[in-house]
Amino acid sequence: MQTQFKAAMAKLQVLGQNTRNLIDCSDVVLVPAPFKGPIKFPASFSQKDVQQARPILRFPTIQTVAGPAPTIPPVLGS
Repeated sequence: MQTQFKAAMAKLQVLGQNTRNLIDCSDVVLVPAPFKGPIKFPASFSQKDVQQARPILRFPTIQTVAGPAPTIPPVLGS
């Protein structure tokens, strides 16, 4: 199954693309710096917002950032 899944995902990656026109630019993609801060929920989120796939394993206790809930500006269509 893993082999078939890998092959299917490789096909989906380029679905609708002409692979001869693609350029491999992975050499210029930077490796992100390691995360240094403590892990916290965004403001207004908490443990109750976590939907666990495996409730047998306890989700770690995480603090919530203080402040107003994060907002995302609307995307205006053209």
